[in-house]
Amino acid sequence: MPFSDQTATSTSRRRWAYPAFMMRIVRLVMVLLTLLCGTTVAAEQRRVPIHVQIVLDSSGSMADNDARRLSSLAGMIFSDLAGPHDSVGILSMRKGRFVHEPIGPIAERRKRVRESVRSLPFVGSTYCAEPLEEASRGLEQLRKTEPDGRQFVIFLSDGACPDDRVRDAARQLGTVGVQIFSIGLFGGGPTGGPDPTSDLRAMAALTGGEFFSASQASDLPQRFASILGRIVGSEAQTLSVESGADVVAALDGYVYDASLIVTGTRSPVIIDKAEGPVDTRLDLPRRATSSLTSPAFHVAAFGNGEGSHYAVLRIDEPAAGNWTFRVKGPADLDALLIQNYALDPVVELGQPKSVFAVDEEIEVAAWLRGKDDAKIADEGFLGRVEFTVTVADPDGKEREIVLARSADGTFRGTQKLEQAGEWTLRGRARMKQGGLDKRTELRKFEVRAAKLQLAVGHPPIDLGEVPAGTTSGAHRIDLTGSEFPAPTALRLSLEDLSGLRLSPSQLDVGPDGHPGEVTFTIEVDHPGGALDGGLRIELGAQSVMVAVRGNVIPLSFWERWGRLILTIAVALLVLFVLLFILYGFVSPHSFPADARLNWGESLDRLKKNEILIAEIQGTKSGFYRNAKLVVGGPGSFLPADGAVLAEIEATGASQVVIRSPNVELRKVNKFDDSKTAAVEGNESAMHSGEIYQIGKIFLRLR
Repeated sequence: MPFSDQTATSTSRRRWAYPAFMMRIVRLVMVLLTLLCGTTVAAEQRRVPIHVQIVLDSSGSMADNDARRLSSLAGMIFSDLAGPHDSVGILSMRKGRFVHEPIGPIAERRKRVRESVRSLPFVGSTYCAEPLEEASRGLEQLRKTEPDGRQFVIFLSDGACPDDRVRDAARQLGTVGVQIFSIGLFGGGPTGGPDPTSDLRAMAALTGGEFFSASQASDLPQRFASILGRIVGSEAQTLSVESGADVVAALDGYVYDASLIVTGTRSPVIIDKAEGPVDTRLDLPRRATSSLTSPAFHVAAFGNGEGSHYAVLRIDEPAAGNWTFRVKGPADLDALLIQNYALDPVVELGQPKSVFAVDEEIEVAAWLRGKDDAKIADEGFLGRVEFTVTVADPDGKEREIVLARSADGTFRGTQKLEQAGEWTLRGRARMKQGGLDKRTELRKFEVRAAKLQLAVGHPPIDLGEVPAGTTSGAHRIDLTGSEFPAPTALRLSLEDLSGLRLSPSQLDVGPDGHPGEVTFTIEVDHPGGALDGGLRIELGAQSVMVAVRGNVIPLSFWERWGRLILTIAVALLVLFVLLFILYGFVSPHSFPADARLNWGESLDRLKKNEILIAEIQGTKSGFYRNAKLVVGGPGSFLPADGAVLAEIEATGASQVVIRSPNVELRKVNKFDDSKTAAVEGNESAMHSGEIYQIGKIFLRLR
């Protein structure tokens, strides 16, 4: 219902009234808004729900210490600011009626929770243990249905809580990751001993929470707001507000929601304006007593029935940038702004196991998960965040692990485990401005005592005569008699054995110390000689040494490089053969495609016989041969009596040679064919148009 939780003030019982058709229109509009704001709803569902049990002191002394019932006002504010997927429960200290409002989802119960807190009577004595135990049972039941929820207890008392059951209940809550934020209202005369705060302080300390002191009831709304800040990750920022005047506040881009809280007034007050960047405007109600929930925000304005009033506005997934708010009410306005930062610490162990050995060193990696479930790597934003990881030993002694941040947003560090028992890693993230914890993640693991020893009579490792450049066989390492957590990784290293490599460098063993196997590789450039060193096996601060013996035979020049030399020689030979074959098929020349040959037994017949050389059968046959024509002899295209008269060969690109092995070769003057001249050596390059005579045959190339 968009207009849920409408209540009347003490001076007026009127409710907002709409005709039936108007209510249908309102519902239709809200359905459309829900569809349009699907991204906001989806983002809200990605958030881890918060489960809060609020334990309020309802003893008779509160009537004096909190006459204006400001504790009720604080509880009402807290229930109004809870997210739609959060759960809130109210418990009192009234014997027999400790559960005032069972814990459950707040979305449909704001009005009931608000009225339950406002109607809580102040009567009887202060009972601390019973309501805290009831709160624990309610949270335990809720963990069964929502195991990922973040759980908290807010505990307010104006008296001491010396019962040992209180510490037992707090200790049990701490073991399951529930934080307690306790508030001591002791300004009106605390009871129960010289230091009534010690019990409340211990209650918070046992769970990683925090104690708050309120010297007077008027401090309570601010204390509750500060606790809300602890839960959501931001200091409650004080705003200077004047009734009816605009106030500007900057909202960050890494927040799930932002809440504006106005308190401290004796007359009604409302927040009637909220405008953000990029034309973001919230349509807020204008009545002094009202409540409105939409997919994008929740706003409420009420009183506690004792003359104290408040107004709250929670904006879900607000746009980053400057927002303008306006508050209407009396002159004495106190306003706080809280931003719910999306800081979700994740703590991981570098080793994939949960049981470790005493004196072992672990690697810790931690990072912040943003509201989109991705790792936050924004250096500018991370510079504003204080992220710590602490480790607690089995005695509860806690220390901080030194972390180094890398460029990808991961924080890394190491920690040595000095004693057996259960250890706890805790990751905390908080904004530096304000210094408030966002949330805490716990990671528990077990450390067991370990004993590392070699089997009785374990012999040295003898490698024997081993040539350089070879790998030995597997050598067994017998750790019988050792005691290990399961599984355990032992570090292996070589001492005084330069030129040797070990495999593996880590030996995984079970609790029975079963034998492991290692091999040794001798580097090819080992100078040779006797081996006299050891294999060191380490588990934390414990270590044992196995002697390693042997003799390395160095490699001669040919043993070391001969194979490489042969490989290079064979490769070069193969390359040469390939090049020769390639040259044989690619390099032989052919006659030009348009080259023509004239022939005849007279100059007159020379002009009548012509053919393309490429069309003459018998040219360019065989491996690595140029194109060639034979004139005369068997197989010639131009038969002639007797032996071969001449050969015509293509010897290059557009280059042709004629040679005559048996008959004188003569060159005919093309301008005066009666003149001829013998060709020296009977071989000549043929040029286009030149005429040659071999016996009775005349030839011309064109």
